[in-house]
Amino acid sequence: MSSRYQKHRLIALFCVIGFTLSLWLGQLSSTNLQVQIGEVATAQNSNPSQLVQKGIDSYRLGNFQQAIDLWNEALKFYKNNQNPVSEAIVRENLARAYPQIGQTEAAITNWEQVISLYRKLQSTQHREEKIARATTELAQVYSSIGQPKKAIAFLCNPEENENNEDKKKQNNNNKNCTKNSVLQFARDNIKDTNLEVAILGTLGDAYRLTGTDDYEKAIYYLESGLKKAKEKEKKNPVYFTSLNNSLGNAYLQKALLKSCFESSRKL
Repeated sequence: MSSRYQKHRLIALFCVIGFTLSLWLGQLSSTNLQVQIGEVATAQNSNPSQLVQKGIDSYRLGNFQQAIDLWNEALKFYKNNQNPVSEAIVRENLARAYPQIGQTEAAITNWEQVISLYRKLQSTQHREEKIARATTELAQVYSSIGQPKKAIAFLCNPEENENNEDKKKQNNNNKNCTKNSVLQFARDNIKDTNLEVAILGTLGDAYRLTGTDDYEKAIYYLESGLKKAKEKEKKNPVYFTSLNNSLGNAYLQKALLKSCFESSRKL
């Protein structure tokens, strides 16, 4: 076996190990800008509301399975009594709790149900905003289980631009997100900057986790999220920590990929 071939294999091995490690570390610090657990569903009968509150207390103590059991009990009541608003709220809490015990499929199912419930409601206050928030958190779950491209599709719908060369060449503010995307909706219709920051951070993480050469897009979205977060009068330190960690990982992975490519060319 030639010395040159051995060097090729060694460089390839180091690149794979380094790249995999950077992705793994990135997963640990990925943007997780979720809505806080704590909204209590209300009804004329106080029992389900009490179950919801007990579930919240259990969740805050780290008793996730107990919280899930309590919320599922409350969910039965709201479903049987056709209370879709309260059902959606309880499902939101369930969707955030299931990943804590490793049940991401259950989380995805509940987020899909939340989105479906809100879409059926005609007169609910902030209906579209709630759909956008749920879609963002659903995208975060998909990124966490290794499906970042699905997360991108939920938030940006880039596939609708794939066959349009003119749009590809445009250096617009949305980086090829469609007009009906969740990102564009948040920018045009929602005053709450936190949601736009969450969407930008989630998109940046998703592009970073694709494991391809989409680091420029990842950096663009993460830096846009940081810029937007700085515009807020009351700055959220959690947002800055999460976005900065993800941005640092994006630059690290980009540099590692470039270094591996240049090293392989020299041999």
